[in-house]
Amino acid sequence: MKTILFRYMATAISVILSSVTFASAAVTPLPDPNIWAREYDDFYSYSTAILEYYGLPGFSHQDNTGAGVGNLDIVVMTNSSGTSNPDGFEDPMLSVSGGTSNSFEGIWGAGVRDNGPVYVSQLLDYMHTNFAPDANIPVFIFDMAEPGNSNQDLYVIGEVRIRDAQGNIVANWVFDDVKDGALDNSGGDYDWVLSPGIVSDGNVTVETNLGSGSRDFVVYAPEMNLSLYDIEGYTFEGLFAMKELEGKGEELYITSAFAAYVPPVATAEPASLLLIATGLPLFWVGLRRKNG
Repeated sequence: MKTILFRYMATAISVILSSVTFASAAVTPLPDPNIWAREYDDFYSYSTAILEYYGLPGFSHQDNTGAGVGNLDIVVMTNSSGTSNPDGFEDPMLSVSGGTSNSFEGIWGAGVRDNGPVYVSQLLDYMHTNFAPDANIPVFIFDMAEPGNSNQDLYVIGEVRIRDAQGNIVANWVFDDVKDGALDNSGGDYDWVLSPGIVSDGNVTVETNLGSGSRDFVVYAPEMNLSLYDIEGYTFEGLFAMKELEGKGEELYITSAFAAYVPPVATAEPASLLLIATGLPLFWVGLRRKNG
């Protein structure tokens, strides 16, 4: 009975979402993160496998559109050597395979690779031209490539920073497992976030680790409005780290496939829809965790 109710509620919300018009027909709006995502410090993370299971439109986990080199927008990290970015963006970081190293840490956008650094104005211009005129918040796709066995989980952290023309950090957004707005490794280690190969919401268990070329997780920070930092000389950079790697090599992109969630304008809704919306579960409550 509970599963049937969840499917009914998901279908109702899907109808609401699919009625929204966007500048590009290819862009799928992210659903309410308070219902469908898990919060990690400044970011929200969605499992496309969970969203697909509950029937939300545009979230086919195995649809490689917008994933895999050749089907993406701006590449932050890839396992394909020699990959370059469009429009003169800094070359991507090269991820490592589990057979080479079980950990990775790098910075993209700071000018440590060819065609860097990445300027806020440059990134905004690209997003407005290729994503949507009002696309001000970057949305990331994380593509796992761990082996399909008991060791398919890994751990990740990240931080996006805006620097002024003098190199001072004027804004930052953190992806880790402690909600304090700071990336802390004072104890010699980060507050790592589990990136699971198998996700459960307490009612259904789905595999999210399908190998390279799948849109496994969609991540964004709702307060990362780059239009507030569209100032001459301001740069955009991101630190990303992983551990317990055993697969081919993960990938990370800034994507046009999804748009950051926009809260609806308050209107008089039928009482039944309001009850459905307020009754939706937090799907990540039952997320399987394990000790690091």
